Amino acid sequence: MTKPRDLTPAQCHEAIRLAIERRLPLVATIRDDDRWVLMHSRFVPRDPGAGLLCIEPPLGDTLAGAQGIPLEVPTGATIGVTFRRGHHKCMFSTTVFGRQRVTVSPELRIEALLIRRPAEVQQLQRRVYVRSIVPTGVCIPVEIASRPRSDASSPPAATVIGQLADLSAGGIRILVDHAPSQAPEIGRPFQITIRPDRRPAIQTDALFRHCQMDSHDRIAWGLQLVGLETTESGRHTLSAIADLMSHLG
Repeated sequence: MTKPRDLTPAQCHEAIRLAIERRLPLVATIRDDDRWVLMHSRFVPRDPGAGLLCIEPPLGDTLAGAQGIPLEVPTGATIGVTFRRGHHKCMFSTTVFGRQRVTVSPELRIEALLIRRPAEVQQLQRRVYVRSIVPTGVCIPVEIASRPRSDASSPPAATVIGQLADLSAGGIRILVDHAPSQAPEIGRPFQITIRPDRRPAIQTDALFRHCQMDSHDRIAWGLQLVGLETTESGRHTLSAIADLMSHLG
């Protein structure tokens, strides 16, 4: 399975140029205390110069129930950005510079969020977002821990033990024999630890998306992996996930 690949400076420039020219949609991820927030936006077809990019003011994640609600992103915040480029997905980490009204055409001025132009962009083949299914007879334990709250008075995080059912660079499905009586709310943050045999454990953050019964009447939790494009350690985790997917076939 292909790992994330660093684009050359020329490829990076071209990817960003086309994203601006075509006003491509993007997903921005930001850490807010004990949770990750997913935001949807687009590149604005204007180059403000000074090493900056313009994107539309981001809107909340559909599945988190905030679709259409503009979100305030503080100046200086670190965000991860992903966007599609043909059969690939590009990703980079950057910081927010501020907000400004920009001229898109002689007739149109819009509010834009200014972010710093990235010095590095990584690229993944879209096929890593296709699920790799765990073969029959293979057991890979997974620990699902509630993200601890920043409030020190909050109770200790509860942990659920399950088995990996399938995995991609974007999400995971886990079979849970003894799930809580009430499913978590959509968008609730968890920390996932995958423990494959004879391989290092893989730990990442995830957001709860759905709960369903599989064909054997087992409870399956679906979670979205988040934050992998925001930090260098996250990108190493993404490489480890790609390795495990390749191993699963």
